[in-house]
Amino acid sequence: MADSQEIEFFENLTNAIRDMQSVFPFGVGKATYLYFDKLLKQIHDPNKKIILANIAVCPEICYAMDLVPIQQELTTAFCAVIGTSVEHLDSAVEAGIPQGYLCNFQKVWIGAMISNKLPRPDILVYAPEPCDSMHANYQVIQNLYKIPAFGFDIPYWTHEESSPYYSDTISKYMGNQVKKMVSFLEKHTNSKLDPEKLKEAIEKSNIARQNILEILEFCKAVPSPLPSSVLTPFLLLLSCLLGSDEAIHLTKSVRDEVYSRFKNKQGHIALTYKKKTEKLRLLWLLIPIAFDLGISAWMERKYSCMVLMDILSIYLTPPIDMSSLESIYRDLGKAVLDYPMGRQYRGPIEYFLDDVLRICRDYKIDAAILGGHNCKNVFAVRKLIAETLIKEVGIKTLELEADSLDPRVNPRKNIKRTLGQFLDRVTEEKYGIEK
Repeated sequence: MADSQEIEFFENLTNAIRDMQSVFPFGVGKATYLYFDKLLKQIHDPNKKIILANIAVCPEICYAMDLVPIQQELTTAFCAVIGTSVEHLDSAVEAGIPQGYLCNFQKVWIGAMISNKLPRPDILVYAPEPCDSMHANYQVIQNLYKIPAFGFDIPYWTHEESSPYYSDTISKYMGNQVKKMVSFLEKHTNSKLDPEKLKEAIEKSNIARQNILEILEFCKAVPSPLPSSVLTPFLLLLSCLLGSDEAIHLTKSVRDEVYSRFKNKQGHIALTYKKKTEKLRLLWLLIPIAFDLGISAWMERKYSCMVLMDILSIYLTPPIDMSSLESIYRDLGKAVLDYPMGRQYRGPIEYFLDDVLRICRDYKIDAAILGGHNCKNVFAVRKLIAETLIKEVGIKTLELEADSLDPRVNPRKNIKRTLGQFLDRVTEEKYGIEK
């Protein structure tokens, strides 16, 4: 059970999210508040085991075992949204975590943890993807908390038979990894996984997964029915809801609203801004700016520009095969590999480029933005990415120096000026006129 200071952190976070529910339409804001409110109650319960996990770890296992999953990246992102991320980043740096070398998405958590502002989890479970920075940061978290930890062993190769990097051992290997995770949780929680409860959680998860795929299909429409600000927080939240009733309710609500707009050929910009229609469709190649959610609305309002997708929105995981327990474990393991960002960054550059090129074609993207996150994996190959997009699909890429969580790297005013200059050029090239 957490102490008063640790509880205060989550109370403040939950209250802030409650007060800004309307920022995330389609029920996403309300669902996020309800998740954190429920989490706050569970943290108070001494009989509940708290599992700290990252976005790639299958939450269905936790729900089937009556464990409480805290999704680390979701919590970190909302620290930036409510304006507390800088404080925690500074705490991490003061404690010796290098500035600029490790991913801020874990560094925020480490800073808050060092300051005793987070509830101490009982167990850590993580997949060390998409990058080595993730792996290093979770080792720091494990050592500071001094708690049992399970880390997936993420292979370089893929389970997709169409890929030149395919290996027929990967599906079985990842299924065995999930089994090891289950054994680890059973050992350290004194609970046993009931196969029937797992199947029940997977049934709920499959309904939600199918809804997600349909939502993404509807978003290919021109004009796009979904606001730029919805997709990433929606999918981040689902990374800790899959397997629950809440996942079904949320995905159905969003799916029904998007389908209604799709069926009636109603685009978000025309519905929201008078006398405007969608003009530009962007792909944000990294994580969007979390410390200022107004940037996407500003692009919609001033440039009639939609951000169709970002790296955390490239969701390709189909429903889980429930024909046997073996198939469930196998597909959950594949889902760990295929979670957005992890799928694209964990292996050769082709994993990233193939998905991005497909998105550009399927979603009729006009331009791309490479920025919003201090990620060495992608910045090391940014020139190759930009050249490939120009060569293969004729799309220009803006390299934007920024960090999703830290406004000091590049403040809002500078980001908007750079984006505006780029969007002016793209608009002029597409329509022959300035914006």
